[in-house]
Amino acid sequence: MLLVSLVAELAMSGGVFFAPVFTLTHFGVKYGPETSFLAYIVGWLLLFVSLAAFVALGQMWQRRPSYATWCYVLGLWWIGIGIGIYYTFGKPDNLLLDSVKGLLIVVLTWRCQATRMTTRRY
Repeated sequence: MLLVSLVAELAMSGGVFFAPVFTLTHFGVKYGPETSFLAYIVGWLLLFVSLAAFVALGQMWQRRPSYATWCYVLGLWWIGIGIGIYYTFGKPDNLLLDSVKGLLIVVLTWRCQATRMTTRRY
């Protein structure tokens, strides 16, 4: 799930930087001087979230205990974004996409913690 999320975040951030007109019109925003700055800021935010997902994936791959913290932070981040976009803009597709993705990451991380997945102590 983390790998799918990482690829999706990287694709969106790449779209914002390399095809901002296409990406913004896909989300129903008209590209202009006012929105180009916003798109740039959102692109960097998406890159930061991609970096956090990459670190979480790397920590999980190396079986380090800190992977759970990264997964919980990312999962709650995506749940909050999905709920926020739904309540603010009334878009249920974001509620399903982001919140379900975040919920899956939180639940799967919790299950791995509950079964005490073998991790290294350093």
